[in-house]
Amino acid sequence: MFFADLIDDETKRRNTLGQLLWKRADRDFVISVGKNGGPKTEIKIHKLILASRSTVFNDIVNADMKEKMESKIDITDFDADIVQTAVEFFYDRDTYKSRNLVSLISLLKFAEKYDVKDLKSKIERLLVHELNPKTICQIANASVASNSSVLKNFCIQSMIIYLKQEIPIAHYETLNSDFTAALKNAN
Repeated sequence: MFFADLIDDETKRRNTLGQLLWKRADRDFVISVGKNGGPKTEIKIHKLILASRSTVFNDIVNADMKEKMESKIDITDFDADIVQTAVEFFYDRDTYKSRNLVSLISLLKFAEKYDVKDLKSKIERLLVHELNPKTICQIANASVASNSSVLKNFCIQSMIIYLKQEIPIAHYETLNSDFTAALKNAN
């Protein structure tokens, strides 16, 4: 591959439709985020971007419901920074890659709840790289909570290795009972 081809590939990645729309100010839909009755944060997004990235959001913006009429949805079970990171992902931005473990787990749960398959897949891959004896229980529990069989299987295989090698596992007592049962069946 020639240097000019590399530059063209980089330019193509920066000039996706999502990247181009990210810079525009004509967003026509609002996600109002306020966890546990706290202050609301409004995140603006293009309705078509929102609908194209999630079957759940697609149903919401296209159904004859108040969300469609008001061009607004309320999200009360995720923090504004998690929703903002997901919105940035919808616009082909990769800010999710720099998030910490707790945020990645929240993004995984967001992706599962709103059926954002490509975000879920990318977060699963990032979490596999975060697996170690200190984080495995937290990630294993997240795999169950987010219905991630891929991540759950990686956690089971890693846990088996740690246990066989008698490597201490942090917070083992916090493991989800469904995960513990799957782990016993795998041994």
